[in-house]
Amino acid sequence: MRVPAVLLIGKSEMDFAALRRHLEGQGCDCRFASSYSEGVELFGRLHFDLILVSGQPGIRTLVSSVAGSSASLFCAHAIEDSCLWVPVVLNGDECLGLPPLRPGEFSEKIRAMIHEIKEHSVRAVGGAQ
Repeated sequence: MRVPAVLLIGKSEMDFAALRRHLEGQGCDCRFASSYSEGVELFGRLHFDLILVSGQPGIRTLVSSVAGSSASLFCAHAIEDSCLWVPVVLNGDECLGLPPLRPGEFSEKIRAMIHEIKEHSVRAVGGAQ
């Protein structure tokens, strides 16, 4: 079974502490980048299934790197005492304009995506035997 790879991009690794624990608890391998340029560089060298970024200006370079791949990209935007997660790229397809996800919706979406990544790798291995 393949381990889903997640890239977290933001100003501080601490901003992702709870999310990272949650993802690692679901069996994900998480990496952190402190800037879009570092994220683009990591994305160019390593495979990532999921890229999660905190709302920062300058995401366009990252979007152009992720579009056309098999990865998905979500951007968090802080609102009051919570945040909304905006889908930007889903499975390599740009999807700007889709409605943002509340934390609970985002958690369910990510859980389903991680399950699909794991299931897809099991089917691929099972089909190759």
